[in-house]
Amino acid sequence: MKLKNRYTTKTKELVVEPYEAIQQGDSEMAEAWFAQAAEYWKQAITLTPGNYIEAQNWLTITRRFE
Repeated sequence: MKLKNRYTTKTKELVVEPYEAIQQGDSEMAEAWFAQAAEYWKQAITLTPGNYIEAQNWLTITRRFE
């Protein structure tokens, strides 16, 4: 259960924090959070190919997918 909570917390952090930074006018911090989120999703996709289609689309649209 701790593992699930850790990833749930991390996902929430990576989703909420960039948008809060944008609202506060800190685009550099938002970009840093988005970059961290991209790395997180790349790892998840590598571990379970075929899952996380929306994350793959986001990575492709934002040109973060290699």
